[in-house]
Amino acid sequence: MDNTSDFLLKNSEHAIKPPFVRNEKFVLPPPVAEHGFSAFVTIPKSKQGASNSFLFDTGVSDNGVIHNADIFGIDLGNIDGIILSHGHFDHFAGLANILRRISSSRQASTSNIDVFAHPDAFVRRWEIFPDGTRAKSPVLDEQQLQLMGAKIHKNTGIRYLPNGESHLIAITGEIPRETSFERGFPYQYAEDQVTK
Repeated sequence: MDNTSDFLLKNSEHAIKPPFVRNEKFVLPPPVAEHGFSAFVTIPKSKQGASNSFLFDTGVSDNGVIHNADIFGIDLGNIDGIILSHGHFDHFAGLANILRRISSSRQASTSNIDVFAHPDAFVRRWEIFPDGTRAKSPVLDEQQLQLMGAKIHKNTGIRYLPNGESHLIAITGEIPRETSFERGFPYQYAEDQVTK
């Protein structure tokens, strides 16, 4: 999920576009596009066809990612983990409903799902606009997520997934802003800081 849905996108070596046509008909309802981001990532484990799959971010709405997963036949109950790029709500707002979907589709013994995030993803944030308008941003509630089956992994450095030993995929942790154009969202303020 991204800001647009590109019906003309072609498959490449690294990205496969889900079909928009089945049985000579367009897939309806169409997928939703919304501000924010989410991607389903599959990494081959071996030449025998086995793979690991991760959900990278969970979108800005409660059910947008679930809607698109259903349309494209993606069983979220089979993913190996969820990676959150950062703690802005347009990248995590769908997480709670996705966790509910996963726990309802898995057996009780395998209901926990690994969620990888930087500790700052749990920071409380405010938007304070130039006219003085204030808005409290949605926040990730770590305890609530754990009750919903999330096994939280707070990463501050490079981590290899799926198990820390295999080098199938690496998540980097925080990337420092080093150039003048990397200011972030200028109206956002953290209420508290987890890391320095």
